[in-house]
Amino acid sequence: SVEEHKELGFDILVYPNPATDAVKVEMNYTGDLPAPQDTEFNLVLTDLAGKLLITENIKNTNEHIIPMRDYATGQYLLQITGTEGALHKSVQIIKLK
Repeated sequence: SVEEHKELGFDILVYPNPATDAVKVEMNYTGDLPAPQDTEFNLVLTDLAGKLLITENIKNTNEHIIPMRDYATGQYLLQITGTEGALHKSVQIIKLK
């Protein structure tokens, strides 16, 4: 399925979920004003115990692939934050075999 969140002029899609090999994060600007230049996002992936697995800063992109292949079957938490704290979403990702 697709997890969709609308926040501050951005549609954030996280799919597929459940995932096996990778998760794609799409950030599409939908605001009325021109898209902000040099938009940056921080992506943080943790397990449910809070162990940090991935932290990435992405800039000027509307999609990003997060590899999941090497992680055990289970549940994970993806947090997406604007670098100035303007955007913050948490998505629970289910990893299958």
